[in-house]
Amino acid sequence: MYAGRIVEDLPASRLNESARHPYTRALLDVVPELDTDRDTPLRMIPGRPPAPGAFPAGCAFADRCPLASALCREQDPALTDAGDGHRVACWHPVDGAMPSVAVPAITTAVPLPDFEPEEVVR
Repeated sequence: MYAGRIVEDLPASRLNESARHPYTRALLDVVPELDTDRDTPLRMIPGRPPAPGAFPAGCAFADRCPLASALCREQDPALTDAGDGHRVACWHPVDGAMPSVAVPAITTAVPLPDFEPEEVVR
């Protein structure tokens, strides 16, 4: 969801393996794992989402999506049934069996900050 608009809707338990919106896949790709070493650079999706209320024509994620086409920049896709309780608003949804979509423009590396908890909560 972005600015009140749903772009993908599916049970949370199936998100990691069944996300079909390329931007959802890109977001999942940049989330660090719990065991990520603090010296491992975080990956980022380049660019910025549009400001709420200042949407360009077409899909709000087109400028940050690795699969965006001219159609994406011209027409906003409707939320459509993708089967089995899953809905997606995308002109180029990824098949559920595909691995996560790589975001080739990720070039900025940000190291994890040093963090030492002040107290242990049990």
